[in-house]
Amino acid sequence: MYDFTYGEFAENITRVENLIGAYKELEKNSIGIIQLRTDVLRASVVFLHSSLEEVIRNLFLFRLPKGNPENLDKIPLVGQESYQRPKTILLGCLIMHRGRFVENVIKDSIDAYVNTMNINGTEELAKYLEMAEIQVKPFQKYFSSLDSLMKRRHQIVHQMDRTNSLNSPQSPVTDIDISRVEKWKSDLLAFVNDLMKSIPYKEPPQKRNVQMGGWYELSKSSDGQFFFVLKAGNGEVILTSEMYHAKSAAENGVTSVQANCSMDERYERKIAVNGKAFFNLKAANHQVIGTSQMYSSEASREAGIASVKLNGLYKTIKDNV
Repeated sequence: MYDFTYGEFAENITRVENLIGAYKELEKNSIGIIQLRTDVLRASVVFLHSSLEEVIRNLFLFRLPKGNPENLDKIPLVGQESYQRPKTILLGCLIMHRGRFVENVIKDSIDAYVNTMNINGTEELAKYLEMAEIQVKPFQKYFSSLDSLMKRRHQIVHQMDRTNSLNSPQSPVTDIDISRVEKWKSDLLAFVNDLMKSIPYKEPPQKRNVQMGGWYELSKSSDGQFFFVLKAGNGEVILTSEMYHAKSAAENGVTSVQANCSMDERYERKIAVNGKAFFNLKAANHQVIGTSQMYSSEASREAGIASVKLNGLYKTIKDNV
């Protein structure tokens, strides 16, 4: 679950980042009408919501089969037309499952349940976390932002992003702001990162090998020093290291990023003299391990930090030396 969910989520977030990047390029060059450009942002909101739902679906598939029987009692037996409401199981209901292992029937029932799962607000999100035996309280700090994301997605999909659902074509399209979308992305990344850290896993992180995740590139400068960069799944550089005199020291730097990237207290948030926001990732001894690019806003910087938290856990190193 850990490997697959991280890889799939990283791929989905990469698609969101591509849409945001496309919007910025269109906006920078004033390509197309304003609504064309902002519709790219609306698509990214739909992708963000889908990414959240897919993480929770994977959580169910991983946690429920061996979880509390009381939570399994809330899942309909596969083949029942119950709209996610379990019914009394009579012997006749089991005929279609004759000769099958109980484990497979449970798995297929959970599969069928998650395929119809929709999360349209934080009340439903909390309910599903509780069913997966995840404590809700540590994640409530993200609920306000995630709830507004889910409500906006609903408005985009079901009301064409107009506020008046009864008279949609005559209602004006609601404005959408790039900084708000980047804040939703940052909060979703942080939520998923904290959620994954709260789940015990058997395989150590170094055994992850999933496409579309981040990677490190180790290189040698023209003056003979060594450095590395961390790239997101879309190839964007999200962290650049200090210079090292030895290749082994640069490799140790990569290890240090992997060890520290998930801890928020290791990030030093700063403003450059030109007013741009950036951050440093520091080790426990306060030494700078890597520095981000410059961001136009603090919300964009937070999205960059969340991306390092996610992509920094990957172990792939491309040696360009």
